[in-house]
Amino acid sequence: MQLVQAFPVLAFVDLSGASPQLAVSCEPRAVPPEQQNLVAHAFQSSLAALLLQPEQRLRDVDLFTTLDHQMIASWNQHLPDAVTSCIHWKVSEVARLAPDAPAICAWDGDLTYARLEELSSLLASWLQAQGAGRGFVVALRLFKSRWAVVAMLAVVKAGGAFVSIDPTHPQDRQKRIAEDAGSSIMLIAEELASDAHTWTAKSFVVSEESILGLLGQTLIYHCQDTVKEVVHPCDAAYIVYTSGSTGSPKGIVVEHAALCTSVVEQAKAMRICPGSRVLQFAAYTFDVSVGDIFTTLTHGACLCIPSESGRRDHLANVMAEMKVSHACLTSTVAGILDPAEVPTLRMLTIGGEPVSRHNLVKWADKVELNNIYGPAECTVWCFVQRSVKADDNESKIGFGIGARGWIAHPDDSERLMPVGAVGELLIEGPLLARCYLNSPEKTTASFIVDPSWLQRFGPAGGRRLYKTGDLVKLRGQRIELGEIEYHLLLSMKDPGEVAVDVVQPPTGNGPVLAAFISIDDGLHNEPDENTISTEVKTRLVDIARHARPKMAEFLPSYMIPVVFVPVRAIPLTVSGKTNRRRLRQICSELSWSELLSISSPDEPEQNGLREVSGGVVVKTPAQVQMAEAWATLLGVAADDIRPSDGFISLGGDSLKAIHLVAVYRSMGLTLTVADILQNPRLASMASCAVPTSSSAANEQDSGAVDAAVSLVEATPDEALRDKLLAEFSEQCGVRKDGIVAIYPCTPLQEEMMELSLRGETSQFAHELARLWQTLDLARYRNAWEEVFQLHPILRTRFVQSSHDGKLKQVVVDEELKWEAPSDFNGYMAHNFSRTLRLGERLARWGLYREKRASQSGLSEPGGSQMLIISLHHSLFDGITLHQVFEDLYKAYQGHELARNLPNFGAYLGHLQADIKQQKHRDFWRNYLAGWEEARPFPSLPEPDYRSRAEKGTIRFLPFEGGKAFNLGDLTLSTLLRGSWSLFLAQQTGSQTVVFSTFLAGRNANVAGIERLVAPTFAHVPIKATISPGQTVRSFLAELQADAISMIPFEGTGMQTICETRNTAQVIRNLLVIQPMPGGGGNPASMPGDEDRTFPGDILCGPRVDAAAMGAFNPFPLLMECVMLDAGIAFRVSFDEAVLSAKAVEHMLDGFIAIIRALPARLNGAVPGPG
Repeated sequence: MQLVQAFPVLAFVDLSGASPQLAVSCEPRAVPPEQQNLVAHAFQSSLAALLLQPEQRLRDVDLFTTLDHQMIASWNQHLPDAVTSCIHWKVSEVARLAPDAPAICAWDGDLTYARLEELSSLLASWLQAQGAGRGFVVALRLFKSRWAVVAMLAVVKAGGAFVSIDPTHPQDRQKRIAEDAGSSIMLIAEELASDAHTWTAKSFVVSEESILGLLGQTLIYHCQDTVKEVVHPCDAAYIVYTSGSTGSPKGIVVEHAALCTSVVEQAKAMRICPGSRVLQFAAYTFDVSVGDIFTTLTHGACLCIPSESGRRDHLANVMAEMKVSHACLTSTVAGILDPAEVPTLRMLTIGGEPVSRHNLVKWADKVELNNIYGPAECTVWCFVQRSVKADDNESKIGFGIGARGWIAHPDDSERLMPVGAVGELLIEGPLLARCYLNSPEKTTASFIVDPSWLQRFGPAGGRRLYKTGDLVKLRGQRIELGEIEYHLLLSMKDPGEVAVDVVQPPTGNGPVLAAFISIDDGLHNEPDENTISTEVKTRLVDIARHARPKMAEFLPSYMIPVVFVPVRAIPLTVSGKTNRRRLRQICSELSWSELLSISSPDEPEQNGLREVSGGVVVKTPAQVQMAEAWATLLGVAADDIRPSDGFISLGGDSLKAIHLVAVYRSMGLTLTVADILQNPRLASMASCAVPTSSSAANEQDSGAVDAAVSLVEATPDEALRDKLLAEFSEQCGVRKDGIVAIYPCTPLQEEMMELSLRGETSQFAHELARLWQTLDLARYRNAWEEVFQLHPILRTRFVQSSHDGKLKQVVVDEELKWEAPSDFNGYMAHNFSRTLRLGERLARWGLYREKRASQSGLSEPGGSQMLIISLHHSLFDGITLHQVFEDLYKAYQGHELARNLPNFGAYLGHLQADIKQQKHRDFWRNYLAGWEEARPFPSLPEPDYRSRAEKGTIRFLPFEGGKAFNLGDLTLSTLLRGSWSLFLAQQTGSQTVVFSTFLAGRNANVAGIERLVAPTFAHVPIKATISPGQTVRSFLAELQADAISMIPFEGTGMQTICETRNTAQVIRNLLVIQPMPGGGGNPASMPGDEDRTFPGDILCGPRVDAAAMGAFNPFPLLMECVMLDAGIAFRVSFDEAVLSAKAVEHMLDGFIAIIRALPARLNGAVPGPG
């Protein structure tokens, strides 16, 4: 008994009798009670084999016992029958029973089941008219949107199968998939229309306008009758592509019956039913998205679709706003979320990668938690561990749903393994995929029929099983190592033996991808000689430097190796396979820091250590704190951020820098926007941050100086104060006690008001939105009233003081007044042409009810309602308008609005005290030195010509592969500013150019400025000089450095600035770079989209078309660049008497060509002028 207590497992063998006797004793902590009997039986079987058949090879010893058979037969006794239906039949049945139930709640609008049926049927009719039918494959290149679901449903209704292609992947990979699938028709997102001509397939832009425009809106309710029902349950419903071992992605063909079986089982496992609100998170290229969508829609639930930026940057907020009750996420994403931030979530299913112990502890007591598993070849999910508890084993994947699981020998699928043994998972059931497209050999190898042992568990007769093989997932993304190895070989100048595997760094960070390269010269792999020779380092550096960019042309970023490991030869197992265990061991024996320095030779050093993505954990406490702040804003896991990572290169920009300052302030750290942009690397930024002193914090939080107090109560002369109040109240037409605050103006507010008062430009924006007929109008108007009272800027008017002759802004105590125009065109014409007067309202709301034709032919009220908001630009900037609409949405939904908002008076007090200092004039005088060499552009017809920019045009530049340019620590704004400078230099033939631009103006060190609902933007000149022989990188770096040095002085005001150097005469164009505060998914978010609905994604800036931008433009040329997720939208406002429309189109061609060219030639010479 002493021995039993000393060891966790003890076997007693008695060979003294006629037959061996054995007993096994196990400690429960080491071997659970339910497994102890299995251990004993396995021991008995192995002992019997050795004694009775000593001549057999060890690999042939069969340890499968009767007990194993009984247990497996019990687990696998039930297999659901196939659901012989088509997926769209099941969705149509839900629509028939509950037509008005919500089917989709998306960032770009909602759809009921009836509306979903109507729109998808109309598109299906068009597809059939183009020849789509059984066996036809339609490619989808779509971003997150309700229209993606409409497109999928339309394709299967038409009889075809859909294949989703990620528009952000390399073009070569996209086109290989489309070609392999045989797609001759492609449904695409609006923002991809510009590159449709580069594809051989016929493209159709999917949007409400395009779908309704197919046959005319009057036929919408009859379109389902025109769809010919040609589909059979055995037809293909979709194709999903995964990584392929030959270097090409392989397509998995899934039939309707398999998908219908899968969604029925998934709904049971996840408890999805009518009333459930299910998050659609997974990318469309992953089969999980198909499960999200069709499990929801076939069971009467509501599918919640965030925008691309919403799912990436603020998922918790989106889930809370959409009231998500069910979500299926990877373990990584679930680990980022905070249960407290998603209060409506009831069911969380984690799959796609192993669930972590951290997630079990975090979520098990907060929601019903499932652990789920399934390869794409088995139609999304096929095993689930339901209702996981915090102390459960995280490696358990539970029992089959619509499937049976068998464990076979990893090298021989004809041998079944005993319970608890390691082997290859084989999956059987009606949800297996049909095949690999165009790959009969792969299909035969992976989908086997009737292995010999199967007849022991019932009749065989054509039973198919899928061999899961070596499935590798990295951070939730399925990869096939063979495909990466193939492209690695192609990228090498001198190909040799290679292997790729996922390894765990010794730093404790997440797993990374490692490439093992066979290099014999000078290499020692023995444990006592684990150094790498200089010769090998040199060769490996060259391989890594050449391979990475070459592989990135064909593979997504997550399939690019992080470290390159030299080995003498690729080790093999006795069966001739790559010995991956030995590879991982070799990697652990070598110096990790040395591997990183070799693998990423061009990365900057931090503390003597070069790093690559995922390679080095943040080391200092300050860096850890910084990384957490970055992760909050950039949607990157904090553990994945390295000391050498750059804030800008990870997706940061000047707007995010403003928010980062606020995050740091909440952490008790002081850091300015200039600090962030000057020190973008994590390590250097962490060294700049200093703890906020209590006095400084109190000064900032108290608002420092409230300009309302300084202008009214600080006036010592009571008679003068009464006179001013009487004067201002008369100009505004209100009582004296109706004026609640008086502020000075910002320089740009003065500039805009003077332009309006002189009648040069109106400076009014007009926001139009067609309201849903289902909108609760009374609630909607109450929501606007709440927002109107919350934000004083909406109740602000401008007056002029007789005391000093300056303009002032006053906040009036008033209620929102609704206008009800009867003539829409007349109302809008009056809004555009009216002359502004002092003291009048600068924010106006109107509701216009559209007319509809009566049976008598006369128009009568009864059409949809149109919201018309007219706002003077002196009241808002992009951030302000975004916040106003966000609060409107919250108020309409009944959410409590934040009341502790930053005070505009505090900002104005800071600004007024600052710009009076002489250092402001000195800075601009020095900055603009040499401006005389600049030549104006464009040329004017006559010297005193007054511009009227009444024409406009729009252009869109999509990002290649859906990703912004790789600029390192240079911002996209810098690229645009530099490209415009080079364009002007070419047009004028001058090495020095001067133009003007608007800046956000939210870089001031004022607490809460990122949340301030008031205009802070500033108007400043930009001077750029192109030096001969200068590289593009250094030219752009100088521009960015100038922009940073300008931050403390950007509020000076254009009039004062121009006085320092008299530059007004040479500035004739305005460049506006507009980051969208809400992310801005695509050009559909651009102004001019009059069909935008509410509630929903509200535009972040003034909704005007390019021509109407003349209301803001005092110059003959205004170039606005709106930065969106998928690319850059350009809006040009111009004076046709100065620039012809054709000249502007040529100008856009040239500007965009420069933008495209510069990122690829950062180390090349900057193009000269002329």
